[in-house]
Amino acid sequence: MDHQSLRVLEFPHVQSFLYSLAFTDPGRQATTQVHPSADREQIQVWLDQVTELKEYLQIGNPLPLGGIHELEPIIDRLRSTGEVLSPAELLDVAETAKAARTLQQLVSSCEPRYSRLAELLDNLQPIPELEKKIGRAIAQRGHIKDGASPELSRVRKEIGELRKRLHAELTEVLERQASQKTLREKLITVRNDRLVIPLRSDAKGALEGIVHDTSHSGATCFVEPLSVVPLNNRLRQGRSREREEEARILRELTDAVITAAEVLLHNESWLGVIDCVHAKVRLSSLLLARAPKLNDGPRMRLQQASHPILALQERAQKTSTLPVELAEMVLGAELTETRKSDHIEVVPIDLHLDEKQKTLVISGANTGGKTVSLKTLGLLGAMVQAGLHVPVADGSEWPVLTGIFAEIGDEQDVRAHLSTFSAKVQRLVHMLKQVDNRSLVLLDEIGTGTDPAEGAALALAVLDQFRGRGAFVVVTTHYHLIKAYGMLHQGVENVSVAFDEENSRPTYQLRYGRPGTSNAFEIAADLGMPPEIVEEARGHLDPGEGQTIDLINQLTEAWDRARNEEEKLILQQQRLKLAKASLARERKGFVQSREEILSELRQRSEGMLTEAEKELKSGIASLQQGGMRKAMAVRKKVREIRQELSSALESQSEREDKGVMPSAEGQLVRLRTVGGRGTLLKIKDQGRRAEVQMGPKRVEVDLESLELLPDEKNASARAHRSNSIRVFREEPETCQQRLHLVGLRVEEAIPLLDKTIDRAILDGYNQIHVVHGHGTGRLRQAVQEFLTEHAIVKGFHAEKQGAGGTGVTVVELKD
Repeated sequence: MDHQSLRVLEFPHVQSFLYSLAFTDPGRQATTQVHPSADREQIQVWLDQVTELKEYLQIGNPLPLGGIHELEPIIDRLRSTGEVLSPAELLDVAETAKAARTLQQLVSSCEPRYSRLAELLDNLQPIPELEKKIGRAIAQRGHIKDGASPELSRVRKEIGELRKRLHAELTEVLERQASQKTLREKLITVRNDRLVIPLRSDAKGALEGIVHDTSHSGATCFVEPLSVVPLNNRLRQGRSREREEEARILRELTDAVITAAEVLLHNESWLGVIDCVHAKVRLSSLLLARAPKLNDGPRMRLQQASHPILALQERAQKTSTLPVELAEMVLGAELTETRKSDHIEVVPIDLHLDEKQKTLVISGANTGGKTVSLKTLGLLGAMVQAGLHVPVADGSEWPVLTGIFAEIGDEQDVRAHLSTFSAKVQRLVHMLKQVDNRSLVLLDEIGTGTDPAEGAALALAVLDQFRGRGAFVVVTTHYHLIKAYGMLHQGVENVSVAFDEENSRPTYQLRYGRPGTSNAFEIAADLGMPPEIVEEARGHLDPGEGQTIDLINQLTEAWDRARNEEEKLILQQQRLKLAKASLARERKGFVQSREEILSELRQRSEGMLTEAEKELKSGIASLQQGGMRKAMAVRKKVREIRQELSSALESQSEREDKGVMPSAEGQLVRLRTVGGRGTLLKIKDQGRRAEVQMGPKRVEVDLESLELLPDEKNASARAHRSNSIRVFREEPETCQQRLHLVGLRVEEAIPLLDKTIDRAILDGYNQIHVVHGHGTGRLRQAVQEFLTEHAIVKGFHAEKQGAGGTGVTVVELKD
């Protein structure tokens, strides 16, 4: 990205905001490396990291960033000088290692939707051995623990005992000298690393000992009694051994740090990146920002976009939610003091460029927001490509650009002997060498700084060059010639900054499709220019200039009329499309397939069948309690429900596919409505009704509800289908129920037998055959024990020897 363009777009301010929002030194260092990229994959990763971490924190998850220190200077010093680290520096290393381990452990708890965050945290490499080694030796207050080594523990124990003995000896001396009134103060102190007592200088001869020091006034001398000299010597030697052992421990720990240096530096770098991403999240929250969708095509759409610096200034004025350092940075020291009197109100704008409209010409009143619009577009684009969320509405999109080039403001340089116009031309020459079809060019007041006619002509030529290269181009201007260029060229759109004529104030909103007027006289009057000067200025206005303005206004009105007609046509097309869709939906409803209708009927039937089964169960219970008469009444009611169910399932499609209707007595037939089979006995009522033998019962049904049975194979297939109503296989010759339990466990077989008995009663059968096999005999015993207790069972016996013998139990049911 072009560094000068980033500077004029104020991108360094955004970097400063991030710097102030980072928690750690490595994080602050990482924010200085935040720059726009042209690599779409990298940009998407950056944006996803911010989006995922923001959501992760919003739902209450932790991201502990405490205890992270800058280790690179420490490690560089070790490598260059070979010094030994202090306990405090070793603590910094251990705390940083702990922070890396803690954050890396969060990977296992990250849900799949936080994959980018998990990848980021997984870059950390825990080194628990170093962390534990330092932790065992160095206490949190920065001193070496007694247990750092056995030798240190032994030496310190010896020193402690010597101290106790010394204090006891000196306390006795103090008591004796106190009685002789030779003491300056009754205390034990240290001089030259030895324990001494303070005596009055005029009484130092009262005690045999060694004078180590005197006070500044000379009134006190500090004496080591001869009686404690041996103990002091031993104490000093112990302290010397203690220092040697501490030095050895620190050297050992320092060597361990040097060994792990590469991993420590690697972790420090990634910890900085993580803190930097967290700073991006904090900035996103403060801006109420989001990530726009990236695209590869020439489509740039920022909905309800706000300039981030202005948005932060507005928030700083209205609330106290910004961190103090950031608020001062955003507002500036002078503005901070007068924030109550200054008012900032940010008006979001829509910025749209695409294949059909890659160039915008923004015109309108001074102070109306033209330059802010340019900066908003350029700065937000740079932020997106640096992996930052931006203050835009949902639905915003951004194309990945190779470069953003901005020429905004007065770039004159007296030292380089450059005028405003010369500086602008040099910038344009620089841009022309680099711009391609994936570039964004932002030009503020193009063609100014020289003769207006020549400047406008030069501006048009430059615009042709940029447009010819396929770049996105946005320019601001007051020149009518450039406004006319926007009206006469395909792919160029005029945009005006709206102006409130009634109050003579800009509204800062953008209106696409029409150029704006400068409103210089109105703005001057509003800013306090004397009215007589404004009126005199109107008189000096060139008549030709007025005619040009009138012509542009006429073209604008014609453009508006054409656009209104286009909008009406689009509206009519939309209405026609909606009407067609409505007709299609109605037609679909009218020609609903018979499969859908049948499905609905089947769903209803399930409820009816469930109710029937409930009543059957109730009837069986009644049988056990109140006798057969009540049970048979229930059976009759269930049969009626079943017949109603069968009638409900008879759809038009089934009537069209009945099969062959029987025509002679004695034919084998199938009752389609319930799936039962039998023999046609008689045709009655002139071919409308028929009498059928079905098992032990004779039934009278409509002849149309019967069909001839096909071969046994097809009959078996239909018996399984049976519209989900019949659940038992019938033997076509004997019409007996047969239940196969072979291979089932007792707890599986008994409920099935119970259900089979219920179904047999419902279907009017008096006998069922239960096939349980021989096996161990356990299943047969369980079946027969169950049948013995069943109220509906009249009796049971083994099948004939040739038909299964004791492997089949024949069950007789009560009438």
